[in-house]
Amino acid sequence: MISAGLRHQKTVAFLVAVLTILGVWSYTTTPASIFPDMSFARIDVVADAGNLPPDQVRIAVAVPLQRAFLGLPSVTHVVSTSSQGSAEFIVSFDPKTDVRFDLQYVNQAISQTQSVLPPDASVQAVIINPNSEPVVSYALQSTTLSQTVLRELAEQSLVPQFYGVPGLARMLLVGGPQREYHLTLDPAALSTHGLSASDVAKAIADTNMVSALGIQQQFYQRNVIVLDANVRSISAIAHIMVPDANRGAVQVGDLGSVTLGVAPLTTQVSYNAQHAVVMNFFALPGADAVKMGAAVDAKMNAIAAALPAGVSVNRYWDQTDLVVSSQKSLRDAIMIGAILAVLVILVFLRNLRITLVTA
Repeated sequence: MISAGLRHQKTVAFLVAVLTILGVWSYTTTPASIFPDMSFARIDVVADAGNLPPDQVRIAVAVPLQRAFLGLPSVTHVVSTSSQGSAEFIVSFDPKTDVRFDLQYVNQAISQTQSVLPPDASVQAVIINPNSEPVVSYALQSTTLSQTVLRELAEQSLVPQFYGVPGLARMLLVGGPQREYHLTLDPAALSTHGLSASDVAKAIADTNMVSALGIQQQFYQRNVIVLDANVRSISAIAHIMVPDANRGAVQVGDLGSVTLGVAPLTTQVSYNAQHAVVMNFFALPGADAVKMGAAVDAKMNAIAAALPAGVSVNRYWDQTDLVVSSQKSLRDAIMIGAILAVLVILVFLRNLRITLVTA
């Protein structure tokens, strides 16, 4: 082999050059992630049912969905778990099926079952894969803003700025109670006007809406006429009119008191022993997690400089650190192994030309 290589030096040099170029190209273009890109024939379904107790969740949500999933093609078994306000399903299919088609079947079953579920129930289905963990996570804390306002700042100002980051699939906010308006009704006032709590709730729901009424065209310009009746303050809720049994109308403020509050806490996050709002960033399947994490970190650093006084951003989890460290260890192992191989050949063969060819 050595003599053949020496007789065809140009061919060997050409092959080595081609392989080197292909190796460098594949190293720079292959997506880097902590786990390989693979998926299983399983779909994870999560149904949010508000504040229903576990028994009601099982009867009103879990049973109808489970029956719908069991009737899908190639389903092997369905495992459901009901808890306070939510139900989770693991729908397993035949391993020979395409998981993308399995997801479509599951979404169709959810759409067909939506009519028999509680009105406020929301159901989401995702493909189970090893890369379901966030790539990077940041903790937002403030010494001047409440947790509710801090979460609204993240939702309205920070999240939209990350749209379009290459490789970013979705963002998830955790922590911080959401703003709510609490209406405490007076039973005597309701009885006087012949109303019930459901009548007041229906009037508020019918008023809190945004709809397009029509189009106005003038001077080659087309303007959309929009009716924006979104409720944004205590005063707006108090002035909503509720039709009563006497064919009249009464304001919500005359039926009870409206106060500003927060939704009941279901999750809480702490960072360095202080409450925080966490932003989690997830990568697309097959995306380069290292490049995505670097792009998110660069944008977050630019955003952090413009945040209000007293608001801090701390990166507490970065999956790409493990990937980069693994790449560096692999690089060092290859270099050390190559150097040792060349030294062994030089010491035992004592031929500089063969050593250079091997190198």
